[in-house]
Amino acid sequence: MKMDFSNKVVVVTGASRGIGREIAVQFAAKGAIVACAAPAVDPADETASVIVAAGGKAKAYVCDVTSSSEVDGLFEAVAAGLGS
Repeated sequence: MKMDFSNKVVVVTGASRGIGREIAVQFAAKGAIVACAAPAVDPADETASVIVAAGGKAKAYVCDVTSSSEVDGLFEAVAAGLGS
């Protein structure tokens, strides 16, 4: 089954390593604009850089998903920076 996420904004938490990173990369490969969220900026930015280097669109965000206020802030920042 071919899935097309062209110009859809996707938020991936845990995007800095492992399964989360691979999910972010795969969404980008299918055309998604990826918000790479992680507790620290450097690893999230590394994932976003890999996506951009491959021709995709991505931006890194810092978020502790155990904090509802940070999750709310993440979605506000993503909407402002990448669209809804």
